[in-house]
Amino acid sequence: STMGNIFASYVIKGDLKDKIQLDTPNDWANVGKEQLDGVNYKVYTGTGVNSTIKLLIEDDIDITPDI
Repeated sequence: STMGNIFASYVIKGDLKDKIQLDTPNDWANVGKEQLDGVNYKVYTGTGVNSTIKLLIEDDIDITPDI
């Protein structure tokens, strides 16, 4: 359970022309979407045993690979 873990959150903002490449896709899990200040973000969390990193990537950004 991640309930007790403190996550370091990184918010990545951009628009339709922006791209992000996850160079180690096996280390990330797509855990859904969140809204922050009226903006929709795709949410990824690290999958390592001790990973406490959470990425919020603005919905318009093209993310590869699509995980």
